Amino acid sequence: MQHEGSVAATFVNGGRGSADVAVWRTFDTAQPPHSILEVYRLGPDLSPQRVAYTELSGSAGPTVNPTILTGDIEASSPGSEIVVSGGDGPGHRTRVCVFGGMNGDGLHLLDDFYMPRRAMGDKSSAPVIGDVLPDTRHAGSEIVIGGQRGRVYVVGLDQGRVTLLSVLRAFPDRPRASAQRLVVGDLIPDAPGDEIVVGDDGTVGDGLVRIFDSRTQRALVEFAAFPPGAAPAGVELWVGDIISNLPGAELIVGEGPAGGRLSVFTLASGVPTLVLDVPDPFDRSTTLRGHLAIGNLLPDFEGNEIAIAQADPRIPVQVFNLDADGNSPVATVQLSAGMDAVTSIAATY
Repeated sequence: MQHEGSVAATFVNGGRGSADVAVWRTFDTAQPPHSILEVYRLGPDLSPQRVAYTELSGSAGPTVNPTILTGDIEASSPGSEIVVSGGDGPGHRTRVCVFGGMNGDGLHLLDDFYMPRRAMGDKSSAPVIGDVLPDTRHAGSEIVIGGQRGRVYVVGLDQGRVTLLSVLRAFPDRPRASAQRLVVGDLIPDAPGDEIVVGDDGTVGDGLVRIFDSRTQRALVEFAAFPPGAAPAGVELWVGDIISNLPGAELIVGEGPAGGRLSVFTLASGVPTLVLDVPDPFDRSTTLRGHLAIGNLLPDFEGNEIAIAQADPRIPVQVFNLDADGNSPVATVQLSAGMDAVTSIAATY
């Protein structure tokens, strides 16, 4: 079957020793335009079998750089949700679609909203999901989106109602064009909830990374991840617990969309400490954003893995376990021809 339009895929952990792949397809040239969200379960031989399906009729959905995430953002709905975001329409407005039903009652659209253009500009921004606010303000996890002028927007969903919960100014003293180089995660074990991490987007090219206590919006840590001149196009950021003998999650910083090494830092002591450098696994010349995933993809290995995909779906996804061997893949997964990105791994049950 030939698929038109935009495609994105995300690995999700089924919570029972299995791994799933969620696939978003948009058919924006069809009449009428429509989108399809599918969930495939990977068998022991890593072959996918479709286990859930839903169609968004009458609307193409996000068509520009679509991203798929999972998280429990709707506290009133059981289980976790699948969040699909990306640009939509001529102005590439950032559109967010939230789907429920991952607990077994069938995938369905919970909400569909746009981020204001004055906040995001004309370029779509890929959100992240994390527990960045205390439950007294919002019971579920939050959607965090980087906007223009270094501002970070925290959005909550409750009873189908979307609410802007807070706005963080990441670079009031050293302005950047955007805060789109953004991740969240529990990097500092002694601090409650997840931290918000914002890096240089290439505006300055100094490799600056700032880590914020999202509850107080105070910068906890600031450091240059690379020497001067090493990341002129800005940095790329990921968070994940990929080294099992260290407390908390680790921060992975890439040398930007031109390729280069990945540096792994721990903040278990409150101070960023370089743990190891992972050589560029593909000698890339393009960004890894939207093509790197972190999570428990291979239950037989201790700790979480890093999965890295290429833009060309014919090239297998390479899976690295840093506890086993940080420089060589421990497994490969051949995606179907329609899948061209690996964006996240998270629990869905």
